[in-house]
Amino acid sequence: MYHIIVFQKTNEVEVAAVKWVEERSMWPSAAAGCVTTTFTSNDYHETRWKRPAAVRSSDAGTDDDSPIKHKRRKSSAPSPSSYHSSAPSPSSHHSSAPSPSSHHPSTPSPVTQHNSPPSPGILRCSSRLHLSLLKNILINQEVMMDQIKIIYKTIQGLETPSEDEFLLSSFPLNDQQSVEQMEAELHDNPELHKHLITALALKGGGSLTECVGRIMAALFTHSLSKQINWRGVNGKIGFQHLQIKKLVTVAVRRNRLTSAATDKEIDVRITKWLQNAADRNGGRNERRKRRKV
Repeated sequence: MYHIIVFQKTNEVEVAAVKWVEERSMWPSAAAGCVTTTFTSNDYHETRWKRPAAVRSSDAGTDDDSPIKHKRRKSSAPSPSSYHSSAPSPSSHHSSAPSPSSHHPSTPSPVTQHNSPPSPGILRCSSRLHLSLLKNILINQEVMMDQIKIIYKTIQGLETPSEDEFLLSSFPLNDQQSVEQMEAELHDNPELHKHLITALALKGGGSLTECVGRIMAALFTHSLSKQINWRGVNGKIGFQHLQIKKLVTVAVRRNRLTSAATDKEIDVRITKWLQNAADRNGGRNERRKRRKV
C-alpha cells in the first residue's frame, strides 16, 4: 500500500510506501512527526495521480490564498520498489492507470482545432459531377471528330483543278437562248460535261434540299428559273429533257453527305425548287400586296 504524504515544514508532497511511514525508524522526518498522510491506495500509479488533488485538499500548509505548490521531494530514501518486489512498475500498469483528465474535472483540457474533412456524401456528389462533365466532354469530342471526318472526306472527294471552277464563270444562265447554247456544247464536248459536274459538286450542302438548291441557283438566274418547270408545260422549258439535269443529278451524288440520294429523291427536290421560284426574292410578298389592293 502507498500513502500520499505532506511535509509540513516545506509544503512538499510525495508518495511513499506505508512501511516507510509506519516504521518511523526508517524515515527520520516521519519519526519526528513532520509528515501527514492524505490518501492511501494499493495502486502506486493511482496514488501518484491523486497527488495533485492532495495538494489542493490538504490543510497541512498555508491558507487558500497560498496553495501548496507541487514539488517533488528530493529524498535520499530508496524507492518503495526496493522494499516491495511486488510493487507495480509504470510500464506494467500503464493501461490501467486513470487518465489525468478523469481526476481533474476542474482543469479544462486543451482543445485542438482541426479542419473537418468533407463528408462522404459531398465527396460522392463531387465525384458524380466530375464524371458527368467528363462524359459530356467525351461526347462533344466524338461529335467533333465525326464532323471533321465528314469535312475531310468531302474535301478529299472534291479536289478540283482551278480550270473546272473557271467553267462556272459562264453561269448562271439568264435566258432560253443561253440554255440552248449550253445544251449544244454539252452534247459536243463530253469533257465539258465531266468538268462541270466536278465544279458544281463543290457547291456542297448539308442536306439534299440545300445541295440541290445551291447547284440550281448556280445554273440559273432567278428570272430564268421562273420560265422552267419539270415537264415543260405552259410554254416553259422542260427541265427533265435537258442534259443539264444529268449534271445536277451526278453533282449531287458527288457530295459525300448526299451520295446515297436516289434519282427520284433528286427529281422531287428539283421540281420543288422550280415550283417555288416565283416565291423567292420577295415574290410571295409582292403577290400578297397585289391581293390587298
